[in-house]
Amino acid sequence: LMGATGEDPQNYEGLIRSTDGGTNWTVIELDNTVNTGQYAIAHKGGTSNVWLLSLKDRVWTSSDNGLNWTDRGAAIAGGKRIYDFTYNSDTGRWVAVMEGNKIATSDDDGVNWTERTSSQSGSNQLNSIVFMKGSVQLYIAGGSNGRLLRSSDGVNWTNTLTGTGDWGSNIIYSIATDHTTCVMVGGGGQIAHSTDG
Repeated sequence: LMGATGEDPQNYEGLIRSTDGGTNWTVIELDNTVNTGQYAIAHKGGTSNVWLLSLKDRVWTSSDNGLNWTDRGAAIAGGKRIYDFTYNSDTGRWVAVMEGNKIATSDDDGVNWTERTSSQSGSNQLNSIVFMKGSVQLYIAGGSNGRLLRSSDGVNWTNTLTGTGDWGSNIIYSIATDHTTCVMVGGGGQIAHSTDG
């Protein structure tokens, strides 16, 4: 299987795209000057064609299901790597989490970003974020040293965990939700769930 540019997608260290359930893949050239650090990719949801991609500290957007991409620049000043995105379809707000305890929001599908103040001190990395719908209606973000944050609007944040118990020195690597239950996994083999955020 060869990509459009003759590169083998099975060994390619960049963006590849499939439209047939992962059977065939095509290399997508971004024509960028940074060839590593694609940490996060997210879809807007529903029938939308909008996707967001992080390339180190920069946000790239696609409005045609990942075929063509536009570099929107760094989400915030200071060059912080973006590790995850989530989207709230009720408000149209994207939230990005990144290294250095940084959070940013966008209300125009990733074109412009506003840095927000996290409720945690220090420069802990934030790795994962979800928006939990249903009766909860919260953004939930997790990161290093067992930090777990939540927000109803993506702007104002509250600590839920602050390095307590088994999560004290472990990293929250990923959070997922089906909008009824939220589950997170940690670097020390921990798994935790919540039905209220």
